[in-house]
Amino acid sequence: MQRLINQRAGLSVKFTAELFSAVSIIAGSCHAYAKNRIRFAVDCKLSGFLI
Repeated sequence: MQRLINQRAGLSVKFTAELFSAVSIIAGSCHAYAKNRIRFAVDCKLSGFLI
């Protein structure tokens, strides 16, 4: 019984670590996308285009 509990706890820790990793990657990608959008808007404004 204790072995089963330990296995489940190990899987839970592994799942949590993988989920955290995936969320971190997604959050980093969204931040980079937002920075590029702002940079694009500034470039368009400087060149005279209306957004």
